[in-house]
Amino acid sequence: MRRFLVDRRTCPDAGGSNEPERHPNIEEPHEALGHPKPEPNMDNFTSEFDPNEIVCDLALRKQIYEYAPEIQDQVRRAYILKGPSQPTNILKDPGSRGFSLGWYKKYNWLEYSESKDAGYCFYCFLLKQPGRAQHFGYDVFNKTGWRDWKHAYKALPEHVDGVGSAHNKCVQKYGDFKNQRQSVQRVLNRASKQSEELYQTCLTSTLRCSRYLLKQGISFRGHDESSSSLNKGNLRELIDFLKDNNEEVRNAYDRGGLNCKVTSPDI
Repeated sequence: MRRFLVDRRTCPDAGGSNEPERHPNIEEPHEALGHPKPEPNMDNFTSEFDPNEIVCDLALRKQIYEYAPEIQDQVRRAYILKGPSQPTNILKDPGSRGFSLGWYKKYNWLEYSESKDAGYCFYCFLLKQPGRAQHFGYDVFNKTGWRDWKHAYKALPEHVDGVGSAHNKCVQKYGDFKNQRQSVQRVLNRASKQSEELYQTCLTSTLRCSRYLLKQGISFRGHDESSSSLNKGNLRELIDFLKDNNEEVRNAYDRGGLNCKVTSPDI
């Protein structure tokens, strides 16, 4: 085995650095050397909302994804208030093909840029996510612009396509975005408000009964306050009396949380 071993004393860099030999044409990965991955360049995002950037000319406006995520919804609302850009004073050479004003009625999402002489989709501009570069035609109606007037009879319906198309997904997102009552936060806020109203009704009713018992010097509790008891005690019996004669009180105690009845002596 000795003939296969190399004497380190004969190596020129035996007393030098212990670093492994590196080939000049091989680039080592950053992660292997412990270097962090490069951070994305945030300078390309607009972090503050400027109403002056909400322009009608589609060729001059920024894409939604070029804004910072925290202000994108604000930009969308501004464009929704403006509505689709559909100019009617379109000039074109007689006898030549061009944009037809009749398309506005058939496709309410269609927009037109006078400076670029191209058509766009209002819904896709607002809510379509940027696609991959190798996906041909993905950004035509929301970024680059559509000008194939000759095949409009085929191109416009194909853009709408079926139920699961990118356009129809944007239309659905547009409806959900405008109807903020369907958002999760709105539903939670509404549920919380209803719970507060029910709790307030229960609390008010219990306090009214308690004041009456205190004023009359009558005891509150009974020996058996279970739901099957024939005599639950003065407080619970008085609350049941209110429930029988007031639908709002009965609804509050029946629909309210089980831990918010305001009838138990223990917390």
